[in-house]
Amino acid sequence: MIELKNVTKKYKGQVKPAVQDLTLTVQTGETCVLLGPSGCGKSTTLRMINRMIEITTGDILIDGENIRDKDPDKLRMGIGYVIQLIGLLPHRTIAENIATVPRLFGWPKPKITARVNELLELMGLDPNTYRDKYPAQLSGGQLQRVGVARALAVDPPIMLMDEPFGAVDPLVRNRLQDEFLRMQKQMRKTVCFVTHDIDEAIKMGDKIAIFNEGKLVQHGTPQEILSNPANDFVKNFVGADRFLKKLNLSCVADAVRPFDNKITKDEVKTYVQSDMLLRDALGVMFEYNTDYLGVLKGEEILGTVSFHDIRSLMSQKEGE
Repeated sequence: MIELKNVTKKYKGQVKPAVQDLTLTVQTGETCVLLGPSGCGKSTTLRMINRMIEITTGDILIDGENIRDKDPDKLRMGIGYVIQLIGLLPHRTIAENIATVPRLFGWPKPKITARVNELLELMGLDPNTYRDKYPAQLSGGQLQRVGVARALAVDPPIMLMDEPFGAVDPLVRNRLQDEFLRMQKQMRKTVCFVTHDIDEAIKMGDKIAIFNEGKLVQHGTPQEILSNPANDFVKNFVGADRFLKKLNLSCVADAVRPFDNKITKDEVKTYVQSDMLLRDALGVMFEYNTDYLGVLKGEEILGTVSFHDIRSLMSQKEGE
């Protein structure tokens, strides 16, 4: 667990603090997205957690221990850190880059080799193909995967991610997000994830912390943020299409119903999988000019989902 208690960071010559009186708790195994416009204090907050930036006043505790009482280098060795520009060493192979922290921990070579291969496979990169390549030989998406692998090398309980997928194109970005969400279901790391993109925050976060001018203005689940913006700043930042954004929080399985006498299997124009997001399901409805879709789980037919079902579910969630 990460606890920030009345944390302030003020730089010399700065009139307003970069971060002001911040109190925030990130529970163990939770992904908390730090969200806000440029210069709002989110990246400064992230870097205070691993002491790349020192706190002016206040305290940060990790599992009850004050980070001020820890050696900064040892603290960072136990925290995974991923940045947008990746920061791989160009003169070292991919395997050597991933092995950086395990070497600092004194791991034996066979253990390092096995861990590098394991992580490359986890990232969808064939070890035989990629371990001996250099960063310049990889695409942006591949480099970002290696950056995540390096951060996971010694299996740290905490991950700090600063706009980790911001430097790749939207298609690759979506795949990287999906890959990390899949891994997080298995690993349950405690993650602080910085972004300025509300859609990414909704997709990635168990909780979202919204910043403005160095202050925390709202902290809650994506559903809470979208349904009940704390003030006009949050409302405007989230955007006027809050209803559509909420469709990214539910999948077709949440609105499916069995076939009945109103809709038969023969009337269904197309089928979608039950784990499809409701927003994507609406897109399929428009594409096929239909008010309902058949729903599959693998090859099993579950029933249907209709425009009316989706609207009813969203109205119900709006009132929660």
